[in-house]
Amino acid sequence: MNKEYSVRREVLTRRLDVTIQAFLKSQKAEKQMEEVTKIIARVTDWRDSLADAHVSIWSALAADRSLLRHEKISSRFAVKSAVKGVIIGGVPDRGGVLEGYTVDDIYKDVVKANVQLAQKDTGG
Repeated sequence: MNKEYSVRREVLTRRLDVTIQAFLKSQKAEKQMEEVTKIIARVTDWRDSLADAHVSIWSALAADRSLLRHEKISSRFAVKSAVKGVIIGGVPDRGGVLEGYTVDDIYKDVVKANVQLAQKDTGG
């Protein structure tokens, strides 16, 4: 269980790092770089303090049902926006599958493409 928890923590840590990098590239961050740097330092210190955390069997057994409830983030942190009230009308059909083109035709094209890719990969 700790191994799975560690892998999950590593994935989430990487996602946090990528998010922080995205924040640093914004124009607003450039204007307030000193404040952003302090906040990021606090976040990374907190993250690093959890690096050795592990879940004991007793912690898992002591968990109550409240840990099993998942709420949508959007419902907890709803943002008011005029854009969310816009209703998109009818959208014209932009095409898709050509008339007369059947599922069998699609299958044949996919097989043909896969054969060509296999030949290209093998140098044939």
